[in-house]
Amino acid sequence: MSSVMIYFKYLIKTILSNISPNKSIFNVVVVCIRTFLLNLKYSFKNFYKLPSKIYSDDISKSSFWTNALTHLRFVNYFYDRKNILKAPIIKIVAGGFLRDLSNIDYKNQNIDIITDKAANKIIKEFNYLNYNSVYDWLDTYSQSLKNEKITFESYKNIKDLSVLEIGPGIGFNSLIYESFTSKDIYFYDFKEFLDIQKKILKNFDNLLDKVNFFSDIDLLKEKLKDKDYFVTSYWAFSEFNMEDRKMFYKVIENASFSLFLSNPNFEDVSNHVFFNDLSKKINKKLLVIPFEKKNQPGFTKAHNYYILY
Repeated sequence: MSSVMIYFKYLIKTILSNISPNKSIFNVVVVCIRTFLLNLKYSFKNFYKLPSKIYSDDISKSSFWTNALTHLRFVNYFYDRKNILKAPIIKIVAGGFLRDLSNIDYKNQNIDIITDKAANKIIKEFNYLNYNSVYDWLDTYSQSLKNEKITFESYKNIKDLSVLEIGPGIGFNSLIYESFTSKDIYFYDFKEFLDIQKKILKNFDNLLDKVNFFSDIDLLKEKLKDKDYFVTSYWAFSEFNMEDRKMFYKVIENASFSLFLSNPNFEDVSNHVFFNDLSKKINKKLLVIPFEKKNQPGFTKAHNYYILY
């Protein structure tokens, strides 16, 4: 099969893989057309290139993620590094840093030094991004790691712990973690997302030397076995199906503490009930703190931090 035929084969797969979060027919059609045009725009100059790595067509337990993985594979195959953040699938599943906050001037506010430093590094590398949007998105991570309402000992000594993030999205959050801990950073995600994270982070000093990437839960457990670490997951873990969540129970149980940012419900699961039950199963205390921040999207005002320690 020629390189051109391979390109159009994978492009057609994306057309047939619906990633619209809204299931109305009109919205599905709009998202499908827009996604096709943007994928074509940002990939077409690479239509003649053969993918250096072919992913197996794994099927997720979630139909949405089965479709999303098809799009992530296409991005890995045919997008230049600089354009990855413009891909429609990135905006849908990991695009918090793309939220339009151009009307807010964070530079003239009382900004957080750690967040500002990380945001400026990102803007320097991807200069089409908006500082305010990137700063606001990173601020969720930095504020959660220095929340004065959390006082137990291991939280106050984060600097001595490695960090595992379950579902780290694009991976920019590692720029925050490296300011809070001198230990290793661990990411758990789909192979397709891990490869995107590696491409995105490769020009940020020696950050890739600090980040360990895992898509195999057994290998991750083995690596963490003798480590002192804490766990984070911002929305991702609480949107897993129950079977996938169970894979992490032992990892959470062995952690010094775990911090989850979660919506109240996902599909038919009450996350409030879930984290209460989980705390009892693994014999951990549970601390629930409302999610609050500046310029907070309205739909997140019922979201909570669930902290197991």
